[in-house]
Amino acid sequence: MDTPHVLLVDDEKIILKSLARELRTNNFAVSTAESGEEALVQLHDNSFDLVITDLKMEGMSGLGVVKHVKQTRPESATIILTGHGDLNSAIEAMRCGADDYLLKPCNIDELLFRVVHCLEKKSSPSADIKKDTRKALNTDEYPYQIVGEDPSMAELDKLIHEAAGVNLPVLIQGESGTGKELVARNIHDVGPRKDKPFIAVNCAALPVELVESELFGHVKGAFTGAVQDKKGRFELANNGTIFLDEIGELPLEIQVKLLRVLQENTFERVGDAKSTKINVRLICATNRQLEHEVKKNNFRLDLYYRVCVVPINVPPLRMRKDDVPLLVGHFVKRFGRRTCSNTPCISSSAVSLLKEYNWPGNIRELQNVVQFAMMKSKGETIEPDHFPAYLQGNQQGEEPVFLAAGRTKKLDEQSVLEALRRTEGNKTETAKILGVARATLYRFIKEEMEA
Repeated sequence: MDTPHVLLVDDEKIILKSLARELRTNNFAVSTAESGEEALVQLHDNSFDLVITDLKMEGMSGLGVVKHVKQTRPESATIILTGHGDLNSAIEAMRCGADDYLLKPCNIDELLFRVVHCLEKKSSPSADIKKDTRKALNTDEYPYQIVGEDPSMAELDKLIHEAAGVNLPVLIQGESGTGKELVARNIHDVGPRKDKPFIAVNCAALPVELVESELFGHVKGAFTGAVQDKKGRFELANNGTIFLDEIGELPLEIQVKLLRVLQENTFERVGDAKSTKINVRLICATNRQLEHEVKKNNFRLDLYYRVCVVPINVPPLRMRKDDVPLLVGHFVKRFGRRTCSNTPCISSSAVSLLKEYNWPGNIRELQNVVQFAMMKSKGETIEPDHFPAYLQGNQQGEEPVFLAAGRTKKLDEQSVLEALRRTEGNKTETAKILGVARATLYRFIKEEMEA
């Protein structure tokens, strides 16, 4: 199979250059167009395996590009890029023939996975085509691959395949950073709904006043600012899978509505008296002990029994430390390929240091440490002094103060500042490693640190 040829269309030059660089790094041939009109010229003169276009552009929109591709180049696959506020338009584009859509800003692993998926569907379902397409990607690795040889991971893989084969709600339990969303995506991607939507929702990140609208949608005029009808995440996931991460953060009034969805497979948009019928596979995740939340009246018992039909526990990294070298190798290879940099080796003393540490932040923390070390090593061998200072001075495996604070949900200025430094000011990532809802972090910063 020849190298896949991709046409990128976006009127924002920075995004266009960034996506083109990523795709070329992964061995795709890439052409670019800064407008829909320029894309039409290129489509007239060349054939493309895939067209990736922004939805909203000056002049011809991405929808116009998709329609033209379907009329003149039906053999070409198409992906629409859209902002969070334009999901209804993205769904309309798919009705007009787009093969997939992706929310901006793009996660590059997600983009690469969608690209491969679209090319495989357009080419052939045969194993040879899939193998050749992945070869063009310069990796045989599935972007959501679960890495590990510990017996607990073999048991996890078995549970994933068993859960994928039955249409029952799954509850994935584990500490923050263990890879619960990876488990959810694997259940979806090896199951019968793999070619249908996978919609992930971080319940902890939803503003309380907008939770119902985000999950179930609303009709025009339902509340101030509802200027048009909007589909919710459940409707977007119809016939596919919806993943509710941190389900324990849902308000009790929304838990009641979710219970009805599970019982009757129907819901109403906010402001609508008409019920909508759906068919979705529900997968939930939590880093809390929901049984304890039930006893504290923070989570409904009837809902707990509904979502926890198939329980899956993801082990923390400290319980499978022999997998640390495998994970480090995986991250080094992936980040090296992404940045077009040399792939460094890692010294035995560095590996020993990593295996001694207890990893309270789990795989997410290890991933951040590897990225930091690769930056410091400049492509040479990674040594212990390339790791963050807190890890170098932590031979006994004690957790940093900011992680200890997060695990008890008691925030203090020192722990928050330290975590913000670790994440370079990214409040969403800071909330994750502290193990609190983003709203909790924002409230603490406003009340305690900005007073």
